[in-house]
Amino acid sequence: MLVFKTYSNQYYTIRYPEQWTVEENAPAHTTVLKSPQGRITYTLTAIPHEANAWVVKTDRDTYVNDLLTDYPGYSPERIMRDFGHCSFSDTSSCMHYSVVLPDGSYARKVFVATMHYGHVFRIQCPDDRCKNLGEYMTNSITVKDTRSN
Repeated sequence: MLVFKTYSNQYYTIRYPEQWTVEENAPAHTTVLKSPQGRITYTLTAIPHEANAWVVKTDRDTYVNDLLTDYPGYSPERIMRDFGHCSFSDTSSCMHYSVVLPDGSYARKVFVATMHYGHVFRIQCPDDRCKNLGEYMTNSITVKDTRSN
């Protein structure tokens, strides 16, 4: 049975398995949570924006380009799954997709816009057995910079 604890910083709060570690040396505005053997990672990134409110794009090409950056050498059409809108907290500005590589590796990436940040949440693991864990962790996130509608 997994027991969860809470991690919180200036951008968000998330529940994660208590035996996981929080990587302290992550890039700016990024938090990396890792399973004990490092086989599963959950990354949260807050991307600040200065001008107008950040909006999550809805066109497929934006995400195909994202895939080409994250997974060079793979055909996006062959590895992308579950592309589409999602709901997150009190914002409808949410898109997501998952990736299944030929070796069975699984990842899910969620893009959310708030008033001052674009957020990217991603779980990566050796196979899709972490799918439910990723859903639970993503659904547990509370962003601290909410959009006023």
